Amino acid sequence: MNKKCLICGKSSLTKLKLKDGYICQSCMKKSGWGRWVFTQTGAFKWAGQHTFKQFEEFTKSGKTSKDAAQEYLKLRNLGIKTAPSSNVSLEDAMAENEVDKINKMDTSDKVKQELIAAKVFDLTS
Repeated sequence: MNKKCLICGKSSLTKLKLKDGYICQSCMKKSGWGRWVFTQTGAFKWAGQHTFKQFEEFTKSGKTSKDAAQEYLKLRNLGIKTAPSSNVSLEDAMAENEVDKINKMDTSDKVKQELIAAKVFDLTS
C-alpha cells in the first residue's frame, strides 16, 4: 500500500489510514473530515474499514469524523464487526444482524420466519 496521501501525494507522519491508502492531516482537514488531533478513535476505526472512494462519498455528503465515529460505534454495539459494503445501507446491515439474532432464538422455524417477515427487528440481545 502506498504510504503517500491519496489526495496530495505527500508523506505525513499524522495520517488517516483507509483500506486502500492514506490521507494526510492537511487533506483530512480540507476534505471536511476534521482535524487529526480531534479525531475520535471510532472514526479512525471506521476509516480503516472503508476505501478512499467511500471516504470521498462520506465527506462530500457533509459528514465528518464525528459522524464516522458514531456510525462505527452503532455497528459495533449491534455486534457487526465490519462495515457494510458500499452497496449495503446501514439499515440493511442492521436488519441482517437482527435476522441472525432471530435465527439463534430457541423457537420453531415457523415463528422465526414470521418474525423475519414482520420485520420485528427491535429485539434485545
